[in-house]
Amino acid sequence: GAGGSTATGPGPIDGRLTPTTPITIAAGQTLHITDLIFGNPQGASGSLDLVRNGTILLDLRLDNFRDLDYHFVTPIQVGAGATLQLNASCAPGCAPSVFYTGFVSVP
Repeated sequence: GAGGSTATGPGPIDGRLTPTTPITIAAGQTLHITDLIFGNPQGASGSLDLVRNGTILLDLRLDNFRDLDYHFVTPIQVGAGATLQLNASCAPGCAPSVFYTGFVSVP
């Protein structure tokens, strides 16, 4: 699936989130995120937050990385109707993103 879209499932999924492309999980589905790879190709300074329904899951300092990966034994779950987004606070023109992989399940 692509960023800025609705996750479709069930089955494996991957996509890219940027500050302008949140995703919303379809009714009756749950997104399970197993891997995250954050990118900061310009080496920008500032902050980057991964947010689920207004709750910050990860709060990162862009100054600390150009790429950074996380792999979870227990996946991050994003339930039906929930939104997953990336919020950046950095200079104009910075382009942080996160590539995610995981799977979508249906009850």
